[in-house]
Amino acid sequence: MIKIHSSCALAARHGFQYIWIDTCCIDKTSSAELSEAINSMFRYYKEAKLCYVYLSDVSSSNMETALDPENADFEQSAWFTRGWTLQELIAPKDLQFYNKNWIYLGNKIASGMPFDPSPEYL
Repeated sequence: MIKIHSSCALAARHGFQYIWIDTCCIDKTSSAELSEAINSMFRYYKEAKLCYVYLSDVSSSNMETALDPENADFEQSAWFTRGWTLQELIAPKDLQFYNKNWIYLGNKIASGMPFDPSPEYL
């Protein structure tokens, strides 16, 4: 419930009137809905004005600390094991990372993650 409230509060601060949370908005018990969601995920992320990545297992308070090899909690986050992660990383124009306390860590450019969103790689 905290994830929903915090996401909504963050979206409101960014001037958005609604938010879509993949882990909350897809009925995984409905094979039809799950199939439709899987087939539409890239488009959802690509058309989003802004995507938030909530890293519930990252305690670092900035991207520099999160990426420190001695810390590495960013790269070891469970987020990287989720099925949608690659789409979430590549598709949106603006992707922001937040730690477990909803402190802004940085965006996908600041993360220094190696990826190329060019169509030939999709």
